[in-house]
Amino acid sequence: MEFISIKPTITSDDVEKFEKEVLTKYMTDLKNPRFPESFRKHVVEIHGGKPKKDILINVEKRLHYYFTLVRIDSHLESCYDLYPKKNYVGFVSDQGGNPFCFDLTPGKNYGKIYFCPMDGGFDYKEIAKDYDEFLSLLVSDEEY
Repeated sequence: MEFISIKPTITSDDVEKFEKEVLTKYMTDLKNPRFPESFRKHVVEIHGGKPKKDILINVEKRLHYYFTLVRIDSHLESCYDLYPKKNYVGFVSDQGGNPFCFDLTPGKNYGKIYFCPMDGGFDYKEIAKDYDEFLSLLVSDEEY
Protein backbone atom coordinates (compact mmCIF):
# COMPACT_ATOMS: atom_id res chain seq x y z
CA MET A 1 0.00 0.00 0.00
CA GLU A 2 1.30 3.44 -0.92
CA PHE A 3 1.51 6.28 1.63
CA ILE A 4 2.30 10.00 1.42
CA SER A 5 3.70 12.38 4.06
CA ILE A 6 5.55 9.63 5.90
CA LYS A 7 7.52 10.63 9.02
CA PRO A 8 11.10 9.57 9.77
CA THR A 9 11.43 5.83 10.17
CA ILE A 10 11.52 4.04 13.47
CA THR A 11 12.79 0.62 14.51
CA SER A 12 11.10 -2.37 16.09
CA ASP A 13 13.02 -1.46 19.25
CA ASP A 14 11.29 1.95 19.19
CA VAL A 15 7.90 0.23 18.96
CA GLU A 16 8.76 -2.14 21.80
CA LYS A 17 9.98 0.74 23.97
CA PHE A 18 6.75 2.64 23.23
CA GLU A 19 4.65 -0.37 24.21
CA LYS A 20 6.56 -0.81 27.47
CA GLU A 21 6.66 2.87 28.45
CA VAL A 22 3.43 4.31 27.06
CA LEU A 23 0.88 1.53 26.63
CA THR A 24 1.61 0.05 30.05
CA LYS A 25 1.13 3.51 31.60
CA TYR A 26 -2.48 3.60 30.39
CA MET A 27 -3.43 -0.06 30.19
CA THR A 28 -2.57 -0.96 33.74
CA ASP A 29 -4.76 -4.06 33.80
CA LEU A 30 -2.83 -5.62 30.92
CA LYS A 31 0.38 -7.45 31.74
CA ASN A 32 2.21 -6.67 28.50
CA PRO A 33 0.14 -4.59 26.03
CA ARG A 34 1.38 -4.95 22.47
CA PHE A 35 0.19 -3.83 19.09
CA PRO A 36 -0.81 -6.65 16.73
CA GLU A 37 2.22 -7.98 14.86
CA SER A 38 1.00 -6.88 11.42
CA PHE A 39 0.65 -3.30 12.68
CA ARG A 40 4.07 -3.43 14.39
CA LYS A 41 5.63 -4.35 11.03
CA HIS A 42 3.66 -1.64 9.25
CA VAL A 43 4.62 1.16 11.64
CA VAL A 44 8.31 0.31 11.21
CA GLU A 45 7.96 0.46 7.42
CA ILE A 46 5.58 3.42 7.28
CA HIS A 47 5.53 5.73 10.30
CA GLY A 48 2.59 8.11 10.17
CA GLY A 49 1.40 9.41 6.84
CA LYS A 50 -1.72 9.05 4.77
CA PRO A 51 -2.61 6.10 2.55
CA LYS A 52 -3.36 6.91 -1.09
CA LYS A 53 -6.25 4.48 -0.77
CA ASP A 54 -7.99 6.35 2.01
CA ILE A 55 -11.69 5.46 1.83
CA LEU A 56 -12.80 2.71 4.18
CA ILE A 57 -15.39 1.06 1.99
CA ASN A 58 -17.45 -0.77 4.62
CA VAL A 59 -18.27 2.39 6.59
CA GLU A 60 -17.72 5.03 3.91
CA LYS A 61 -15.25 7.01 6.00
CA ARG A 62 -12.19 8.78 4.66
CA LEU A 63 -9.03 8.31 6.67
CA HIS A 64 -7.26 11.50 7.57
CA TYR A 65 -3.84 10.56 8.90
CA TYR A 66 -2.06 7.68 10.59
CA PHE A 67 -0.78 8.64 14.03
CA THR A 68 2.95 8.56 14.71
CA LEU A 69 3.96 6.98 18.01
CA VAL A 70 4.30 10.48 19.48
CA ARG A 71 0.77 11.29 18.29
CA ILE A 72 -0.60 8.03 19.74
CA ASP A 73 0.93 9.03 23.08
CA SER A 74 -0.61 12.52 23.00
CA HIS A 75 -3.95 11.09 21.83
CA LEU A 76 -3.98 8.66 24.77
CA GLU A 77 -3.06 11.48 27.14
CA SER A 78 -5.88 13.73 25.93
CA CYS A 79 -8.59 11.19 25.11
CA TYR A 80 -7.99 8.03 27.14
CA ASP A 81 -10.52 8.93 29.84
CA LEU A 82 -13.18 9.31 27.13
CA TYR A 83 -12.82 5.69 26.04
CA PRO A 84 -15.27 3.42 27.84
CA LYS A 85 -13.07 0.47 26.91
CA LYS A 86 -9.69 1.02 28.50
CA ASN A 87 -7.75 -1.41 26.33
CA TYR A 88 -8.40 0.49 23.10
CA VAL A 89 -5.70 2.51 21.36
CA GLY A 90 -6.26 4.75 18.35
CA PHE A 91 -3.87 4.54 15.39
CA VAL A 92 -5.56 6.51 12.59
CA SER A 93 -8.40 9.04 12.45
CA ASP A 94 -11.14 10.02 10.06
CA GLN A 95 -11.44 13.59 8.81
CA GLY A 96 -13.47 14.54 11.88
CA GLY A 97 -10.70 13.44 14.26
CA ASN A 98 -12.52 10.26 15.35
CA PRO A 99 -10.06 7.41 15.86
CA PHE A 100 -10.03 3.87 14.64
CA CYS A 101 -8.80 1.79 17.57
CA PHE A 102 -7.24 -1.57 18.21
CA ASP A 103 -8.65 -3.64 21.03
CA LEU A 104 -5.55 -4.88 22.89
CA THR A 105 -7.49 -7.06 25.33
CA PRO A 106 -6.05 -10.59 25.24
CA GLY A 107 -8.41 -13.21 23.86
CA LYS A 108 -10.94 -13.34 21.04
CA ASN A 109 -11.15 -9.55 20.53
CA TYR A 110 -7.39 -8.90 20.49
CA GLY A 111 -6.44 -6.93 17.38
CA LYS A 112 -9.98 -6.18 16.26
CA ILE A 113 -10.45 -2.66 14.96
CA TYR A 114 -13.31 -0.39 15.99
CA PHE A 115 -14.47 3.04 14.89
CA CYS A 116 -14.64 5.14 18.06
CA PRO A 117 -16.62 8.38 17.61
CA MET A 118 -15.50 10.99 20.14
CA ASP A 119 -18.83 12.83 20.26
CA GLY A 120 -19.70 11.37 23.62
CA GLY A 121 -21.46 8.31 22.25
CA PHE A 122 -20.17 4.85 22.95
CA ASP A 123 -21.56 3.19 19.86
CA TYR A 124 -18.24 1.72 18.78
CA LYS A 125 -18.55 -0.19 15.53
CA GLU A 126 -16.37 -3.16 14.72
CA ILE A 127 -14.66 -2.39 11.42
CA ALA A 128 -12.30 -5.31 10.89
CA LYS A 129 -11.24 -8.52 12.59
CA ASP A 130 -7.56 -7.54 12.22
CA TYR A 131 -5.19 -5.05 10.63
CA ASP A 132 -4.79 -6.99 7.38
CA GLU A 133 -8.54 -6.98 6.86
CA PHE A 134 -8.62 -3.25 7.67
CA LEU A 135 -6.07 -2.57 4.93
CA SER A 136 -7.99 -4.72 2.46
CA LEU A 137 -11.08 -2.51 2.98
CA LEU A 138 -9.31 0.66 1.83
CA VAL A 139 -10.04 1.94 -1.68
CA SER A 140 -9.08 5.00 -3.71
CA ASP A 141 -11.46 7.65 -5.08
CA GLU A 142 -11.27 5.94 -8.48
CA GLU A 143 -12.24 2.57 -7.02
CA TYR A 144 -15.03 4.06 -4.94
